[in-house]
Amino acid sequence: MTRQLALAGCTAALVAVVSVGSMATGSVAQAGPTPGNLAEEVHQLYDSAVQTNILRDAEQFPADKYTWQPTPDVRS
Repeated sequence: MTRQLALAGCTAALVAVVSVGSMATGSVAQAGPTPGNLAEEVHQLYDSAVQTNILRDAEQFPADKYTWQPTPDVRS
């Protein structure tokens, strides 16, 4: 139940950001065609901004840190 509420909250925040951004600029994205519905709009946003940020951050993250594990005393 908590996970569903968190997902709903994140989705609502993403929709709000997209809506505010489209109101401020007059359009969602200049690079591609105008999306026809919300699902296409979110997919377009993911392909352009979110995926780029994730890949850039993963490339900058030190490789030796990927094997980090918490100690047995730490709850994860």
